[in-house]
Amino acid sequence: MNAKRLGRIADAQGGLFARRQARECGFSAYQIHRRIDAGIWKRVRGPVLAAAGLRSTARLADRAAQLAVPRSVLAGPSAARCWDLGVTDDRTYLFVGPHDNPSLDGVRLFFDRLDPRDIQSFEGAAITSRARTVFDCLRVLPERAAVDLLDRALQRRWIALEELVERVRLTLVGATVAPSRHHGMGRQRPDQRRPRRHRRGRHRLRGRQAGDRVGRLGVSCNA
Repeated sequence: MNAKRLGRIADAQGGLFARRQARECGFSAYQIHRRIDAGIWKRVRGPVLAAAGLRSTARLADRAAQLAVPRSVLAGPSAARCWDLGVTDDRTYLFVGPHDNPSLDGVRLFFDRLDPRDIQSFEGAAITSRARTVFDCLRVLPERAAVDLLDRALQRRWIALEELVERVRLTLVGATVAPSRHHGMGRQRPDQRRPRRHRRGRHRLRGRQAGDRVGRLGVSCNA
């Protein structure tokens, strides 16, 4: 039993670890169960555990879901929390691909094909790029929240209007290739570059028109 090794794994995953990782560190099924019953560890989501004292947050639930589903990617409002986009939807969203259908309570799934260029890393977790995150949030947020997000996104150049329109087009035709990036934003990470502020209203009308087109998409997200 190698508790130090498990501790290092948890530290790299925001305090979380999967049952299989505990088993790989030498903990038996009985030892895992006993620590949960004794209040030393707690269940976070599915097979993902944490130390009992770790504070539960929406971001922790997101990360636990992503660990519970191999090859999944945090998406929509879950990725928006990593990018600090100010989205208030606390539900967990994952990209799982068109051929996977994991069973995980309380998690909403996107089944679209995700272009590899739209996958980035945040504190060791796979998340969607900022532009892709904005686009997916527009697909699932209530209308008022979506309009507010779109307004901020265009002002601060989180996504260009031309890219938004192109993403709508590609999604409608079922394409897997991400559109070309604008304004040099292609490989920006969540911890890089603060947004520049721009005059309000410059793109509001055209942005809302594009937002209406996003809202009419057939969203490949489970209920």
